[in-house]
Formats: sequence, structure tokens, C-alpha cells
Amino acid sequence: MTIVRHYVLTTSGRRVHYRRAGEGPPLVMLHSSPSSSQQLVPRMRQLARGHTCIAIDTPGYGESEELVVERPAIADYADALGETLDALGLPVVDLYGTHTGATIALDFAVRHRQRVRRLVLDGVAIYSEEEKASHREHYTPSLAPQDYGEHLLRYWNMRRDMAMFNPWYRRRPENRLHKPLPTPEQLHHGVVDFLRAGENYWKGYQAVFRYNTAESLAALAVPTLVTAAPTDTLSRHIERAAGISDAIRISPAGEDSHERILEFLASDPLPDAPPPPVPSSPPGVPRRDYVTTSIGQLLLRRVDGGPGRPLVLLHAMPGSSAYHERLMPELAKERPVVTFDLPGNGDSAPLPGIPEIWDFARVIWEALDVLGVGECDLYGAHTGALIAMEMGIARPHQAKHLLLDGITLFTPEETADRLANYAPPIVPTSEGTHLIWAWNFRRDMQLWWPWYDRTLEGLRPEGSVPPAAAMHPGFVEFIKGGLTYHLSYRAAFAYPTRDRLPLVPVPMLHLSSEIDPLRACVPEARRLTPQTTSRIHRGTATPETMAETFALWRAFTNDEPLPPGPEY
Repeated sequence: MTIVRHYVLTTSGRRVHYRRAGEGPPLVMLHSSPSSSQQLVPRMRQLARGHTCIAIDTPGYGESEELVVERPAIADYADALGETLDALGLPVVDLYGTHTGATIALDFAVRHRQRVRRLVLDGVAIYSEEEKASHREHYTPSLAPQDYGEHLLRYWNMRRDMAMFNPWYRRRPENRLHKPLPTPEQLHHGVVDFLRAGENYWKGYQAVFRYNTAESLAALAVPTLVTAAPTDTLSRHIERAAGISDAIRISPAGEDSHERILEFLASDPLPDAPPPPVPSSPPGVPRRDYVTTSIGQLLLRRVDGGPGRPLVLLHAMPGSSAYHERLMPELAKERPVVTFDLPGNGDSAPLPGIPEIWDFARVIWEALDVLGVGECDLYGAHTGALIAMEMGIARPHQAKHLLLDGITLFTPEETADRLANYAPPIVPTSEGTHLIWAWNFRRDMQLWWPWYDRTLEGLRPEGSVPPAAAMHPGFVEFIKGGLTYHLSYRAAFAYPTRDRLPLVPVPMLHLSSEIDPLRACVPEARRLTPQTTSRIHRGTATPETMAETFALWRAFTNDEPLPPGPEY
């Protein structure tokens, strides 16, 4: 079963991310906190037999933008759901929710009876007032970013304790859950979703802890199935729902609960769901979407700007195309701009096996073909610059100009050293210590070159560490692809730049910022390609330096004289 990811824009301008699978009547699915629709993938595979399963990232979780409400209530989340269903062209649905998602689904079904045919509550919280008061006080401690990554261990240990105790903050024998601990890999993927929600993760939880579930259950008029898996921490709440409303059917907890759900939904089905709408965005704001390639989906960001030749941006490692999002509106004043999370990074599918740079280039060209992008200019930074080179070699008729911002030209000894030490695989540990390593990996990249050469010779005099709050978003983009990030680095360090660079038949501009450790490679790049030129630039950190840098790009890609500036 193929599960595809999409974005949709609501009438209020809020971006919503969702997953979709199957065909037939719409079954809209809502996940628990602090997860995303990724949590529902196994359930989607079970329930997509005869249904179009649409699993939505609720506001502020996964990749959906949060609500512009300081302290949202469940009603706010339910109203946002209605707005999302409007954007998806779904006037009436079957609705499934688990935990926080079940509470949102319940409120929506009570207040928007005409829009829900049948309701499935898979683990619904029916707390006593005493339980709610305790949870409001203890369940959602601060997870504000800390300079040394301490907050990452709090994320990890909270997620771990949620699998061992109920509630997680009462670590006593009587609160112990009798089930095995998830594997480190399973915990890691759950924590990545937790990190996506960030320090505002508490909003969905606290909305549940303030909600009167029993009152809404008593008001139900929609046919409703209440169920839970035997290992669900809310399975004991099933009996609390008994007798509250004649609309409720209780399904005892069991491993075959998906079969009971399918049976419940089978009679008098709704019309088939319409196809996914084409995503949009406000003018000048990057539009997010996915493009399907032979390796799976790649996340793209795109602004359909002015009439000029499209500019394709390829990001550096480690991270994602999120870095380029703030640059795109200014660039798009004159031309369309598109960027991708490179395969195996951010939210893009990985390449199979051990990829080489030309494998990345092939898939990016494939994605551009799907998008209908013809002639274009390419900008690449670091690994992205090598991919741009290979794209120029493969299709010189299509890649008209290459802006290469920091290419790698290492000695054989440096190459061997980088391959051995620069990007070790991240292996999740049961204690979560791999997250601390990853945080310090990102941190030390600002201070040393290479990051592991913590000697006087390796010191970056201009290096500084940004505040934790500023560093955290980039860390999240990195850790999304953390289990495959090292393959991109390996491809970059193994790439025979000296052999391939003279084969590029496309006009090239060699670039480097003043503080880029790879600036030392530019003079040799000029010698290998004497027909090219080079520039030192001041980056894009401020409006002034951004204007200077973009003026340089504009002149080069328009075949105009370059503005004066320092060369190598």
C-alpha cells in the first residue's frame, strides 16, 4: 500500500500536512500528542481497504502550522479540522481519532453533527477532575532549548517513560505498564516527531486536560465506536464510556480492533473522496509540496515568481531546504525558485544502497522533469554544489549557469580522514545519548574545521555558537534525516571533484563566503577551470549582504558584467 504525503492551504492561510492512502469513501484520521500522522501509518495500512485514509497532522504537530492562539482549546482544534476538511473538499467524512485526536474528533462530531457519518474513538481520555488537575500540573514540563542539549534528553526520557508508566511522571510500581520497551529505533522516530512539535508541544495536551469529555460523549448523536488496543494506556477508559449515550457502541479491547472498525464503517458508505487538491500559498510565500520520483517522495519548496529562468537551490549538509525558505521570496521577485530536501535529508526519501553524487543529480533532474522545469540555473552549497556540477555534466542543454558555493577539493589524505571521521552513522541508543552527540556535532561545526579537530590548528577564529533557541530549528531539520545523513557526506567526500570539474561545460561562478572553511578550495577550482570566475561574498545574514549576494547571482545568470568585488 502506497502512502503519499501532501500539503493543503486553508482559507485562513494555514499550511496543513497530511498523509493519504487507499481509495473509496473518506476516513479522516487524527493522531495523538505529541506525534504526527506518521504514528497512524500502521493503522492506515489496516483501514485503507475500501477507504481513502487521510491522516492529518493536527495544528502545531508534524509539519502543520500551529494555530494563532496562545492557549488553544479543543474547540479551536476542532474548528481547524473543519477548515481543513473544507480545503480538502470533504463536506462529510467518517472520522477516526486516537488520544488527543479522539478528543478533537469527539468535539467536532458533537458541534458539527452534519459533517460526520460515523465516529471511531480509539483510546479516548475520560479523566476525572482529580486526574485532569494532576496532569495539568505535571504532564507537560518546559522543553525550552538548552545550550548543551539537555532538553534533548528530556524529550527522550519523557517519550521513554510514556512507554513504561501511566502517567509517565508517576514512576512507581503501580503505574508500570506491562509491555516491552520500544526499540531505540522506534523511540528515535517518536522523539523526532516530538521534536517537530517543539517546546509548544504542551498545547494539545493541556487542551485535553481542560476538556469535559463525558459531557460531549453524552451529547453525541453520531453513531460512535469506542475501542482501544489492550496495551493502550487509555484502554481502561472504555468502561467509563459505557451507558453515557445510546449513540455509543463499545468494542472491547482486542488485537483485531481494526476488523471491528472496518465492520462498523461498512454500511451505507459515503461517496468516494475527491483527488487531493493542488497545494497553494499566499503570493511570495514558498509553497511546500511533494514530488514523486523513482525513489519515493521529495519535499519541495517553490515560489512561482517573475518571468525569468527558474533558479534551483541545492542545500548544504547537514539539514534541509528549510535554510533556503527565507531567501526564496526575494529571489522570486524576478524568477521562479524551487528547492528540495535532498534525498535522505529532511523530509525526502533516501536513495537506495550507498549513493554517489551522480545518483543525487539523477533524482533531482527526475523531480524537475515531473515539475515541468526546463532550462534553469543551479545554485549549490557544499554537497549541493557537487550535485549541481554533476547535473551540469549530465544535461548541459538544460542547466544554463552553475553557482557553486563551496566545493570540496581535498588531498588524498584529507579525503581519507573525512571519510573515516567526519560523518559517522547515528545509531540510536536506549539512553538517547546519540541525540547529545548529534547536538554537539552541529555545535562544534561552528567552532572547528573539521569539527573533530579540536586543536589550535583546527580552530575557526570567526566561529561562534548561536543561542540554543536559534540552533534548535536547524537541529530538528538535521535529525529528521539523521539516520541517513552520513550517506550524503560519504558521497561528497568520495566524489572525484578534480576529475569531474573540468568536464562541466556550463558557465560556472565559484563562490565562497568570507567565513566558509571551503574557501581554501576556490583557487584550485579556478586553476582547473580557467574559463570561470570567482567571488568572495558576505553571505545572506542581513538585508544588506543578501542584496549584495543576489546582485552577484543576478548578473552572472543574466550574462552581465559582475559587480566589483574580491576574487580568488
